[in-house]
Amino acid sequence: MTQNKDPFNRLKDRRAGERARTRSLSAFQRGLEERKSMPPGKKNSGWKAGVSTAAAAGIGGLLLAPWLIGTFQQADENEQEPEENDVLDENEEPEELPEENDTPLEDIIERPLPGEMNVNDLVPYTVFDEEIQLFVPDGWELEEETIDDGQHIYLDSGDAAMRIHWFTPGADAAFDEAVDRRLDQFDDEPLQYDGEDIKAHLEENDGIHSFYEDWFPVDDMTVYAVEDQKTGQLQEIITGTIFNRPVMVTSYLPLQEENTWSYPWEMLALWDITDDAYLLPGSGIGSAENDRPEQVEAALRIGGSTIIEETFRHVQLEEPQMSTYAGADSTLEEVDGDVYTAWRFTHENVGPESYYEISRMKEASSLAEAKEQMVASIGLSEEEIQNGLAPGETRIGYYIREEEQSDGFLTFFEWDNDWYFYRAHSSSLANDGGRYRDIAQFMFDQLERP
Repeated sequence: MTQNKDPFNRLKDRRAGERARTRSLSAFQRGLEERKSMPPGKKNSGWKAGVSTAAAAGIGGLLLAPWLIGTFQQADENEQEPEENDVLDENEEPEELPEENDTPLEDIIERPLPGEMNVNDLVPYTVFDEEIQLFVPDGWELEEETIDDGQHIYLDSGDAAMRIHWFTPGADAAFDEAVDRRLDQFDDEPLQYDGEDIKAHLEENDGIHSFYEDWFPVDDMTVYAVEDQKTGQLQEIITGTIFNRPVMVTSYLPLQEENTWSYPWEMLALWDITDDAYLLPGSGIGSAENDRPEQVEAALRIGGSTIIEETFRHVQLEEPQMSTYAGADSTLEEVDGDVYTAWRFTHENVGPESYYEISRMKEASSLAEAKEQMVASIGLSEEEIQNGLAPGETRIGYYIREEEQSDGFLTFFEWDNDWYFYRAHSSSLANDGGRYRDIAQFMFDQLERP
């Protein structure tokens, strides 16, 4: 028998290609088309993703406006500590304290939202070691820089500017110091609000599109804002953590162009991962020969248009000898089928009608035989099989049109002369939110053998 390529020896550190980018853009448009069917407060209308190949190709050679570089460099410089013997000259003016900010907070938060924008008004940039994709307005320039405590993204339109400082995991002290330095640059006492204030405004006005169920991937989101009349700018600092890494987004937006004020919010709402899964720092997955972490966290793309964070637990199967990760609250059950043995995972909050599993065929000696046996075992008709019957195809997709509607897929692979498949099955009786398809794929991607 011809041995197929070992499915376990796959590249773990995958990088996104055109497929991931196309999928993100297509999902973006699907989300906008589906907004009318969503309940009030969840229709995230707004930016539509567009592709500008020429703009994305020239990232490395872009030059930023001199005023932007000067502003950021000034804020990054450490202030000199005063000498111990320094005294205030009697003729010297005392240091001015920041003036109290009398701008009503609601004037800052209740900013105009973009509504529908042209599909070509956004340009996707792949950044941060090609693991994250940002969507920015067409015409903005982008420059990326790696520094000791993280990575910088500079964005500049000539009249407006933003900077993203995504810190390395655990760089909390550097993050706190950087935030303090930024706050010291304000001439006025900043207004402070948090992510819940923004979300309330978005829920009420239904004004931007987002890849996230809770609008943003930012935890502990805090915002400091000043309307600086001297520079004619809305200066704002957004702080928090994204995927276990501290983040600070600094923006300088024209006071007279309120349509630009929502740019930082929209950029964060569309913070995209370039692969199907992004392992959160601090929860890396090793090989089966080493001690694999008992629990890991990952950002997953669900259904192509939503990104969620999911916690997984380590699972060691003794027979067959495999190691992988399944949902943290999943229950494992061995199922003895007519032509297969399955190691099935279900979740109590979803119900047993939906599940994902790894299975081994009992007697199949070829891919064609394995597919034929499973089609008969499930009882699929030709009308219910969506794809996968052609010779050599390893994945069968199906949709069962009964009172209890269900759908799923099986992906077959060969290992040590035995045929296996991994499967996700979703029933209309259970509300799995489409997660099982993507969790099953993640589980298979993390399969290891001793």
